[in-house]
Amino acid sequence: MRKKTSRNIRRLQKIYQKPIAYLKLFKQDEIRVIRFFSILFAAFITIFIFASILFSMLSIKKRAFDNALTAAQVAVRKDIIYRNWNASSGGVFVLASEKADADAFLPANQRSITSGGKRYVLINPSYMVRLAHEASDGTFFNTRTVDIDPIRPGNKADDWERAAIIRFESKEALQAAEVIKNPAGERIFRYMAPLAVNDNCLACHTQHAYVLGSTKGGISSSFSFEPYLQRVSGPMNQIFLTHILVWLMVLTFIYFAARQLILNANKKNEAILSALEANKAKSIFFLKVSHSISTPLNAIIGLSEVELRKKHSAETRNNLREINRSGASILALVDDVLDISKIQSGKFELQQKNYDMANIISAAVNENIVRIGYRPVTFELFVDPAIPRRVRGDDRRIKQVLDKLLSNAFKHTRSGKVGFSVQKTASNKFVTGLKFTISDTGSGIEPAKLSSVFSPKLNVDKIEENDLNLSICKEIIEKMDGDIAVESTLNKGTSFTFTISQKIVEHTPIGGELAKQLSDFTYQETPVPEISNIEIVKMPYAKVLAVDDVPTNLEVVKGLLAPYEIKVDTAANIDEMLAAIRDKSIQYNAVFMDYMMPGTDGVEAFKLIRAEPSEYAKTVPVIAITAYSVKGAREFFLQNGFADYLPKPINVADLNNVLNSWVKNTEQEISYKPIAVSSEEPLQKFNESDISELLQVDIADLDIKRGVALFGANEYMRILRSFVTHVPGLLKKITNVELSTLQDYAVVVHGLKGVSYGINAAELGSFAGELELLAKGGNFKRVNEGNKVFLERMNALIADITAFLQQIDALKENRIKTDMPGIDTLAALYEACLQFDITAMEDYITKLEQSEYERGGEIVSWLRQQLDNLEYESMIEYLAAYLGKN
Repeated sequence: MRKKTSRNIRRLQKIYQKPIAYLKLFKQDEIRVIRFFSILFAAFITIFIFASILFSMLSIKKRAFDNALTAAQVAVRKDIIYRNWNASSGGVFVLASEKADADAFLPANQRSITSGGKRYVLINPSYMVRLAHEASDGTFFNTRTVDIDPIRPGNKADDWERAAIIRFESKEALQAAEVIKNPAGERIFRYMAPLAVNDNCLACHTQHAYVLGSTKGGISSSFSFEPYLQRVSGPMNQIFLTHILVWLMVLTFIYFAARQLILNANKKNEAILSALEANKAKSIFFLKVSHSISTPLNAIIGLSEVELRKKHSAETRNNLREINRSGASILALVDDVLDISKIQSGKFELQQKNYDMANIISAAVNENIVRIGYRPVTFELFVDPAIPRRVRGDDRRIKQVLDKLLSNAFKHTRSGKVGFSVQKTASNKFVTGLKFTISDTGSGIEPAKLSSVFSPKLNVDKIEENDLNLSICKEIIEKMDGDIAVESTLNKGTSFTFTISQKIVEHTPIGGELAKQLSDFTYQETPVPEISNIEIVKMPYAKVLAVDDVPTNLEVVKGLLAPYEIKVDTAANIDEMLAAIRDKSIQYNAVFMDYMMPGTDGVEAFKLIRAEPSEYAKTVPVIAITAYSVKGAREFFLQNGFADYLPKPINVADLNNVLNSWVKNTEQEISYKPIAVSSEEPLQKFNESDISELLQVDIADLDIKRGVALFGANEYMRILRSFVTHVPGLLKKITNVELSTLQDYAVVVHGLKGVSYGINAAELGSFAGELELLAKGGNFKRVNEGNKVFLERMNALIADITAFLQQIDALKENRIKTDMPGIDTLAALYEACLQFDITAMEDYITKLEQSEYERGGEIVSWLRQQLDNLEYESMIEYLAAYLGKN
């Protein structure tokens, strides 16, 4: 916390130490925004204009299509009128010829007549229409009667007509129209209407099984579509040219408008600089106040953290925890002053981590409910039991918002009620929506001031009313992509509501019982697992065998057992495991075996151990390690002969219990004093800058701080190096997933699940577990889809860890070995301290830390500690004495 406060102060100092540079950055940002929106608007206009051109062209082409359709409908309708007239008149007699001969389907006495020495034959409607078209020049319309199975072979429908007739018969369409291209590339308009059987048709076609009202073929018409397109080409060209002209005019306007805005932005530089100078005195005041308050608070928080690592009674630990938490809350209020500067300078960032939602709610309530005092105020808390208990986000910032809103509610409520509710809103498999509401029956807010509640301006004279904190709340919520709103009635009360979304770490809900405990204020906060709370007895006499096909998992086991000084042998497969068991020169106190390995499972491997002839093999405790932990798993392993089991990620407390139960031997135990493992102790092999780099780096999908606390810094670095070395080979095995290899895929991804949990990449471990279950269920499609995302995230994690390790290595390689810290640099640091130039102080100490010293290295470490604790006077006194300035 001290380092964080110091960094915030340095940021604020940098802004006011270099106002001109800050102003230039501001101006560049504003000009960049103007240019961005100008380009964006120009792009929008361009898309709009060309979309309008496209729409207009399509509309005109549709008009040409509609005109052609009307012409085709008229032509077909004309033929239908011809047919109906012919049929209603009993037929038409025409001069007999080769083309016109008697209808063979008519009775003999009706087929023909002779008049004036000439023979005339009676023809049917279709024949008449065909002859009428054949008598015309046929230059435009080509119309004919067609059927799928016609009486006359020449009337057989082509493929297009056949498809249309099928739609007519199924009542799917009443007509068909389409523009197609012929082999010569000419666009042809085709149209077809159905023919229905009527009474006139039955006069001649009863024998053909015609049914009254049914569809029997149709009339097809085709003609060139080119003339219709030519008629609309003129309007199309006119529309295109008009749109282009408008487009050019608008772009010209955008250019000159943007140019003018940039000129105006440049003119504002002097005004902005004046504003910066006016705020400088106020900012320096806040810096000094923050320093004065944070120094004793850091002592309170630090000493309480030290005491929490020791053994105390439950009551004392609770008191210490409350002291630590309250000190942190006060320090957070000091940070609020600096948050304003971070918001203004764009340095405001969120820190993502996994947290327990119940702990946040409980802490916010317990720290603020004491504000009621002796006032007649009741407090009501409602917690939705469906809220996921473990989520990922910036819990510190969420609690910061809750503290501010609850504090305001209690402060402005002299009597009545304060309410706090947390509800689950729209959620999916990965993200849950949360709605927080804090209401009170207090003094309320005047309507005129309601719109400025979230204003970032600080009114020092009325800080009690405005609290400056609501603007920070708004910034935090919006940074989380959430919303915050306020409703208030003067003298009746106020209600603040904000909604955010958080990633789901575990789908287990808070549940009714825990929700009731929270509402009744009887909930005992679930502590974050602390290795410092576990007493470890060293067992240097013990030796165990770790079996896993993933090398990184073996490194994890070795890292977890390192504090116990237990000797660890490893085996990468079943054959190596059996060879180690058969080695008569070694007898292991226990075997830690991964349950799922290629080619076999844990039960089969356990039976192979027990099948060995030696008595030792039949009795050695075998502990199963599995990343597939379900209800009843412990009973399953015990029933199959295992001594115990450990689910991945391995819990330190569970491991400690297993070791005490199956490995610890009181007869062989050396009289070591039990030691409390501290998360700080392993870091002593790193220097100060290494520790800072290690604990502050943020890698997606990886909890580095938890890894360091679990294994120690050096051991954790070794495990990460093993991860980036061996995991890429496993990923290659699942690059191409096939249905036939799903079971092999399940084995590999099971190993990846374990190694992910082992390095504290819990979300990837959970992801791998889902893929394993899908593979075992034969769901190839979902495995294939999920595997692509899984590979991307794993490869990204490998790349990030590799870059991080290279950064740590570079820090060590780049250090210059020298005798003692340079006098010139120390003198320059002394002058910077006198000038209160924090930026220069930081630069000089960083320069000193880049070297390794045979003598005087402790001077650099001490100076760094003083700078982080803001103890500038101590630095001045020490450097003055060291440099002989007194």
